[in-house]
Amino acid sequence: MRHADDADAGSWVLALADLAVALELMMKAISEREHWTLVFDELKNASQEKRATGDLRTVGFQEALRWCREVVGVSVDDADVLHLQRLYALRDREVHSKAHLSMGQTSANVAKGRGSEPQDEAGAEVSL
Repeated sequence: MRHADDADAGSWVLALADLAVALELMMKAISEREHWTLVFDELKNASQEKRATGDLRTVGFQEALRWCREVVGVSVDDADVLHLQRLYALRDREVHSKAHLSMGQTSANVAKGRGSEPQDEAGAEVSL
């Protein structure tokens, strides 16, 4: 991150999105180890056939995190949950709304993590 600059902003946004998605997929894999139906967005749609073919809608980030904590028993403290939620919210903001943060701002927002709000290019806090 220290060697990145604003010219790398597109790559940085993709790296941020990849990190958030990787964490979501890890949580889904942990949940699936507990029981294969936990990754389905609706239990009524769960079937081994859909699982095998990949023809399914899976739970989102928040639900995967909740399954890991409440069903599987993965210990994630509240401060880390907040950090994960802010990372995923920043990912959503970057990917879906195409908000344009500078490399420095994006890097600072990710590095701050716990207990702080992300900032826009002018340095104003952005509530997620």
